[in-house]
Amino acid sequence: MFDHKQYGPSKISVDSRVTGHEHRAPTDDSVRLLQEMQKKIRNEVEKAVPLEPNLLKALMWTEQGTLWPEVVVIYELNGVKYEAHTRITPDIEHDDESIRRAVVKTVAEGFAVAMLSGMNHAR
Repeated sequence: MFDHKQYGPSKISVDSRVTGHEHRAPTDDSVRLLQEMQKKIRNEVEKAVPLEPNLLKALMWTEQGTLWPEVVVIYELNGVKYEAHTRITPDIEHDDESIRRAVVKTVAEGFAVAMLSGMNHAR
């Protein structure tokens, strides 16, 4: 069935048209216009969402955990109480700056969760 040979010229029809789309870099005017629009929208959002005074109370201490010491931060933000625990592992226990960074990271994550939990995510 497929074992035949063809001798001589053969012709195959194929569409040889190629279409292309030209991508141009944005012009200075379009970049300026985009930045102006973004700035205007940001100003509108800032005006639409007032920042009410936030009341923050916090307490921090160190306690001995089962394996490593722990820094415990209890804070109250707008009447809601939160708690953040940070383990002081042996690799950072003698470096005050690393301990501060670890505690700040843990508390900041708690703040982010508290702030973002009240947002309506419209898609």
